[in-house]
Amino acid sequence: SSQTDSAYKAAWAAMVQKREEVLKAYDAADNRYRTEMRKIKNHRSRRFRYWFRRAMYFRYYKWREMHRGAWFLRYRIRHGAKRGTSDYNRLWNQWKNEWSRMAALYRSMRIRLRRRLHQVPRRSRDYAYWYRWYKWTVYKSRRYYRWKAAFARRRLARWRTSFWSYKYGDANYNRRLRGIWGYWLRRWKAYIYRMNYWRARVRKHRLGRRYWRYSFRRSMRYAGRGLKWIGWWIRFTRRRQRIFTKKGDGNYERLEKEVAAWTAYRQRYVKVIGARIAYWRGRLKSDRRYSRGSRAYRLVDRYYTSYNGRESWRTVYRTLRSEEAKAWRGSPDWAKVKEYRGKVTAIMDEHAKKWEDYVGKQQKASRKYIYGYRHMFWWKYYALREYKRGWKLATAKKESSTADADKAEAKKRYEALVQRMTADQKGLVHRSWLYRALRGTIYWLGKYYSWTQT
Repeated sequence: SSQTDSAYKAAWAAMVQKREEVLKAYDAADNRYRTEMRKIKNHRSRRFRYWFRRAMYFRYYKWREMHRGAWFLRYRIRHGAKRGTSDYNRLWNQWKNEWSRMAALYRSMRIRLRRRLHQVPRRSRDYAYWYRWYKWTVYKSRRYYRWKAAFARRRLARWRTSFWSYKYGDANYNRRLRGIWGYWLRRWKAYIYRMNYWRARVRKHRLGRRYWRYSFRRSMRYAGRGLKWIGWWIRFTRRRQRIFTKKGDGNYERLEKEVAAWTAYRQRYVKVIGARIAYWRGRLKSDRRYSRGSRAYRLVDRYYTSYNGRESWRTVYRTLRSEEAKAWRGSPDWAKVKEYRGKVTAIMDEHAKKWEDYVGKQQKASRKYIYGYRHMFWWKYYALREYKRGWKLATAKKESSTADADKAEAKKRYEALVQRMTADQKGLVHRSWLYRALRGTIYWLGKYYSWTQT
């Protein structure tokens, strides 16, 4: 018969009622066995082992019945109820509720089994037996939470894709916006909770030790995720402003103020995280055991460079390219272009210096020498190419002072690179691969950078 028939619905209601009665009977048996366990002091006695085993069996029987009920609900959802109807929504909510009840069951079994594993000897048969049960509950609970997280992400993706088709400010728009904001806020709270948890762990461990470094790294991981999450909301607000509003109206200005407020909050957030990093960096620097060369100091110093030191490579590079684009469009700021080109090439020079030191430690013409030499050459060439790019831009825009400065810098770098590669040819067999590669590269550079010599 069809699922809409009255007979089918009555049979379904009777089955659900019987299942609840069975689950109550399993709970009653579990409570009875747990009461018997509490009366026994010796956890290794035969009676305690017997009651514990019976209690765990009835926990498993309850899970089996709930799992069967969940599959019945899934069958009805897929093969009878129409999407969007009240029956479909009711069955869907029941199915999710069944999964959450099973997750609660996994947690209770996991807690009991962990306690039991602490009571029995590690090399005993009981430990091996209950450890398999424990791993089963861990696997099942993780599977549930993976499904729950994936479902939340899919739901958010569906909401975000449908969100842009609604009219600004209507009921569907506001409902979807509340849902997206709720998901964002839940994830934000999770990141901040985990960050603060690991911050407390950092305080508990001894400065600079292994577990201190592990806890500090974890706290910074969630601090970084929180920072990226703020950036996601700022970009989402910008997109709302771009799609739903026009420049000049009230809604545009309201969203502009929201973006400004979030941007200011992100700056304060970065400042607070940077102050925490500076505190730990100062502690390590003043400690004779962990100053400068230690793993703990190098770990903290990397984060200090990111939050308190120079601008990131991505920011510097993007700023330079955006300023170049403005110059091509006719609104140049040559001082800023010069400043950021210097920052970009300074970072490239640092990489080239690192590989130059590496090459100096290797045997000439060895595999490691060639590997390091290739990296050193590319970083030096990237910096040289940046000044060629600046010279072409300034020449096209008839900015003679900038063009002359870029040309002079390019000439200096070109001559230094050719001089280094010419000196490195000495001592090599002329038929060797490295000699021919160096000679060919010098010829190629002379052809494409001849403009520096005019």
